[in-house]
Amino acid sequence: MTDHGRLPPVARLAHPRRGHFDLGTGYHGDLWLDLDALLLRPALLRAPVRWLAARLREHSVDAVCGPLEGGAFLAYAVADLLGVAFLAGYRRPGERAGYRLPAVPGGIGGWRVGVVDDAVNAGTAVVACLEELRGRGAVPVAVAALDRRVLGG
Repeated sequence: MTDHGRLPPVARLAHPRRGHFDLGTGYHGDLWLDLDALLLRPALLRAPVRWLAARLREHSVDAVCGPLEGGAFLAYAVADLLGVAFLAGYRRPGERAGYRLPAVPGGIGGWRVGVVDDAVNAGTAVVACLEELRGRGAVPVAVAALDRRVLGG
């Protein structure tokens, strides 16, 4: 039986499993989190979302960006709490970790943006969103996630 007691409480909600996993980004890890299960009960994420919003408030963000998978749900909730714009990062077709942002009327040049994701393993989704933001002239000022871990194996 796996000892989940050392995992953050939010990660335990994601039904963690130990083993060897292809993370789908070209990286492999020894922990799998069912992030869809994590998002199944939004009420359980209220406190962590408030915590993420408080961290980003310190950076005076104009918008919050999240990869359009689990990260986008959290980024949207954080943007709502902060009263700022939400930017969804859409996966580029045929790319493992490429993301694009839809056009924003007036553009986002000079906007201070925080990137939020549900979990950061290899960081490929976050890095792709940061690159897209910079390419649009935005200024990424912070990255926040419910769970961050070091890759294993």
